[in-house]
Amino acid sequence: MENITVSKAIILKEISGGSVTIQTLNSSVPVIKVNLNNTVIQGFTIIGATNSSGIYLNGVSKCNITGNSLTGNNYGIYLNTGSVNNIIQNNTITNSTYGIDLYNGSNNSTIQNNNVSNNSNYGILISTNSNSNKIQNNTANNNQNEGIYLYNGSNNNTIQNNNVSNNSNYGILINSNSNNNTIQGSIILNNTLTGNNYGIYLSSGSSNSTVQNNTVTNSTYSGIYLYSSDSNKIQNNNLTSNQRGIRFAGSDYNTITNNTVANTLSYGIGLESSTNNTFTNNTITNSATDGIYI
Repeated sequence: MENITVSKAIILKEISGGSVTIQTLNSSVPVIKVNLNNTVIQGFTIIGATNSSGIYLNGVSKCNITGNSLTGNNYGIYLNTGSVNNIIQNNTITNSTYGIDLYNGSNNSTIQNNNVSNNSNYGILISTNSNSNKIQNNTANNNQNEGIYLYNGSNNNTIQNNNVSNNSNYGILINSNSNNNTIQGSIILNNTLTGNNYGIYLSSGSSNSTVQNNTVTNSTYSGIYLYSSDSNKIQNNNLTSNQRGIRFAGSDYNTITNNTVANTLSYGIGLESSTNNTFTNNTITNSATDGIYI
């Protein structure tokens, strides 16, 4: 049992064929804290930081966190203020409170091929002006709140090719003035979202985003929901067997093009207090109530 602080650039990895578990000595301190750039942490099982983080990057850059298994921590992997140009890949993070958290200006990082599932809050959070990150090819299933969550002014992020299923609240949530993620210019594309309360939800002033080429099925409330979010593009999505297909509330000047909405338990597309939206070449079939509800 130990806590490790990395204060010089090193490669910290298990030996070939080995199996190394690092369990925290003090559950209120990160199991591994990284203070220096260009550090590699690879191949460990990291457990027990119930009041802290499994791996904590402290304002560092060009680190590679790969192939670790993290369980039973408060945060699985936490990137703190100003951690930039890092790679977080091929990790499994389960049974923690939070999976992966990029916080306060943690920019230009790649979060890919991770399995972030069965956590008691969210899977992946990008928050507080954390911009231009790529979140791709991850699995975020069975988390108790959001699968993937962009929050508080996090812009120009790309979310693509993720499998986001059976989260208790939102599959992908974009909130609090997170814009142009091409939200100001997030791209949400080619994701598969199944069995969430809401598949994709843009809220609270999230604008100028593109949501395209996603498959959204079996959502309890809505496949795609825009609330108080303007000037977004919703295009080429396939929405099947959701309670509602696409819903707008207080959202204006959006463009909705080439979407397929089928087998909804209520309406296909609904607008509430929303104006100046443009609909082109959408296909709506087998809605239980209305194809388009205004």
